[in-house]
Amino acid sequence: MGAMSLDFARLGAAIVAARKARGWSQQDLADASGVSLSTVQNFEAARRFRRVPTTLKQIEAALEWETGSGLEIAQGGEPRLLKTATPRVGPHDADTIEMSTLDLDDPVIKELLSSSFAREEMRWELIRLYLADVEELAARARRRAAIRALRRASGEAVGGGPGVAKLLRLLEVEDTSQDSDDAGQERSTA
Repeated sequence: MGAMSLDFARLGAAIVAARKARGWSQQDLADASGVSLSTVQNFEAARRFRRVPTTLKQIEAALEWETGSGLEIAQGGEPRLLKTATPRVGPHDADTIEMSTLDLDDPVIKELLSSSFAREEMRWELIRLYLADVEELAARARRRAAIRALRRASGEAVGGGPGVAKLLRLLEVEDTSQDSDDAGQERSTA
């Protein structure tokens, strides 16, 4: 496969994410991999190469990726960590983000990792808040699906019973109180 058909923007975003997860600057990655600062900058800026630079292997090693992972990322895959790799998290306080949870194809994550509109610390905070919101929305959707299923079950002649009714009431109260909290937050941020 020619280098021109590879997604260098995806590779650049993955390198940025892995570097930042270690709390490294571009210079730190250059030093750790034994390549020049401009090489790191070219990869991260998604510079299009005529052929895949041999320095990619050095960057892969510094990021604890198996050889060939960079090419796999550029082809739409994920990096393969070395068996000896240490799990890393972002350079942010106690609320850490596991790199394995970041969807590098998510346009919001991709933009936050690659853009220069925010300081480093602010980027990780925005990613953390975004992921928390996505998780909360997913939990709310699961809770509402459970309410719908329990309502159906409580209406069935065979199923239901007092346990289903009690669980349904608890979920409905929790869902209503969550909606109230959200409305209050929306008013306070307006």
